[in-house]
Amino acid sequence: MNLLKFIQPECILTGVKASGVEDLLEQQAATIHAQLPEQICTETSLDDLVARLLEREEKQSTGLGNGILVPHARVNDFSQLGLSIAVLEEPMSYKCLDDKPIQLSCMVIAPAETPNIVIKIWSTLARLLNDPAVHEYFLNAKDPETIFNYLKSHDLNLKLSVTASDIMVKPRATLTMDTSIQDTTHLMYKHKEATLAVLDEKGVFLGQVTADNVFHYGMPEFFTQLQSVSFVRNFNPLDKYFQNEGDMTATALLDKDAPTLPTTATLIEVIFQLSVKKHLKVFVTDPKGKLVGIIDRLAVLDRAINF
Repeated sequence: MNLLKFIQPECILTGVKASGVEDLLEQQAATIHAQLPEQICTETSLDDLVARLLEREEKQSTGLGNGILVPHARVNDFSQLGLSIAVLEEPMSYKCLDDKPIQLSCMVIAPAETPNIVIKIWSTLARLLNDPAVHEYFLNAKDPETIFNYLKSHDLNLKLSVTASDIMVKPRATLTMDTSIQDTTHLMYKHKEATLAVLDEKGVFLGQVTADNVFHYGMPEFFTQLQSVSFVRNFNPLDKYFQNEGDMTATALLDKDAPTLPTTATLIEVIFQLSVKKHLKVFVTDPKGKLVGIIDRLAVLDRAINF
């Protein structure tokens, strides 16, 4: 199934002037609504579509970062699937993951019963537009035909099964083997991350350092077998950590047995690692072992359930 099947040239907007996100959503939704069959237009008004889109934004912003917005809505008793791309004339401030203003908006409106196709469409577009060359090409497009012809000339096939590449997110921070343990714990606190990836100079994934690694560093092995330590009053499990922190790097706490999956891993494989194996995070790597994304429980909730 090709992405081009779901978009009409009339649903691509360039040089868009919008007073705010609501105005932008109305303009894009109007292009989709205008292409709907008459019966569906009667059953689902433009106001209904905009209300659904705004409702989704109120729950959580769909600003992915890198200037990309992916507004979407799933509509009951809606038998069509609409896609609209908008290029803003001027960047617009909005709530995004990286706090950068919006420049491109990719809207998807779909039946409530087909969640997978929505995920596949916006994840495909997000990957496409995160390519700096493509991103710049779209921003500089003189007219909608330029963008439509670009999409037409590229093989943007959609596989309906949700994979790791569809729900992974970029890591907020990573470590090297030489990162001091003080910097490691600082990054964990700063980014509210209990697990951080350790990479070599080429970006190859080497393992992870977790908050548990830090806590367990000074704990005697037999403590892991105890049901309670209430009888131990004067033992400070962090003493060993503080005695050695000045010389310690991420190497000292490196866990090489970290869960990795390829970008093609299925959703059930991801959930198996997170739920059954109880890993805090899954690291997504390319064929060369380079880290390309991470998936934790919140990413699954956000991108596969609450999208």
